[in-house]
Amino acid sequence: MILYQFAYGWHGKIVDIGEAIRYESYTCIGCGARLVPKKGLKNAHHFSHLNKKSTLNQKHNCSPEHYIHKAAKELFFSSFKEKKSFLLTREIEYICINKIAIMGCSKVKTEAIDLQANYQSVEIEKKDGDFIPDILLSNSSGEKLYIEFAYTHRSSKKKDSKRQ
Repeated sequence: MILYQFAYGWHGKIVDIGEAIRYESYTCIGCGARLVPKKGLKNAHHFSHLNKKSTLNQKHNCSPEHYIHKAAKELFFSSFKEKKSFLLTREIEYICINKIAIMGCSKVKTEAIDLQANYQSVEIEKKDGDFIPDILLSNSSGEKLYIEFAYTHRSSKKKDSKRQ
């Protein structure tokens, strides 16, 4: 797994390591420090923090959790803004209902929802009442959908209780 696959380019937009140019300037999505593209022949291509050593001779400290969480939000946001359709698929388990109940009878059906067709507005960390979801999708009918990205710990119970 490549940890630092994305970075901000000089223009402020996210750049994939595959599109990175060797001597251009890049910034870490997580901590804002300078990144350099590593595109050698042996290892997988990736961005790396510029090894500026502090007075304590320590490497730069960047939380992978914070980087991945922020990158997920930014990539979702930019992808949603650019695409004509944005499909979310989920599996729904249906329990068989009949007069003679059969133990363990169920079916799994995959359902796809086009988020673009249902929600026209996308915002990052927009306050909605007492909550600040990672992504807030909304439409002209007042319907809202919160999207939370989890890496090592899930949403708070307060946010989960807001589900409808």
